[in-house]
Amino acid sequence: MTSRTGRCSPARPHRPARRGRAAGLTFIELLVAVVVLAAVGVSVMPALGAASRALSVADARTTAQLFAASKLADAELAAQQGREPDESSSGTFAEGGLRYRWAMQAGLHPAGPQLRQVRLSVTWPRGPHTDAYALATILRVTPPPAP
Repeated sequence: MTSRTGRCSPARPHRPARRGRAAGLTFIELLVAVVVLAAVGVSVMPALGAASRALSVADARTTAQLFAASKLADAELAAQQGREPDESSSGTFAEGGLRYRWAMQAGLHPAGPQLRQVRLSVTWPRGPHTDAYALATILRVTPPPAP
């Protein structure tokens, strides 16, 4: 563009170059980023706590299930060998910082003289409450072979 005087004038007024400003984030931008990250962290913490508690409950239940299955397998093996299961037995065991209690009851089943109904329960503390897992089965006591 030309002015009335015939000289070329720039389209934009001339601004002096800024000196001393380094490329990067300002303090306000950095502060906003830290606040956003803190908010995300605070919102994720309850979910992590809930997941940790759920994992702990699942671990305790799995331990009880495996123990109960093992005890019933022992009773089944004894029945196959012709041994009667105990009418009542109980005990405790510790695993993963928890103390478990178990109880097993066996009795005649009304469907036949060789059948035994076996019930097994495992309990363990969880906070102010007690959790429990129970299994029941029917075993056939095989009489030992005659000599």
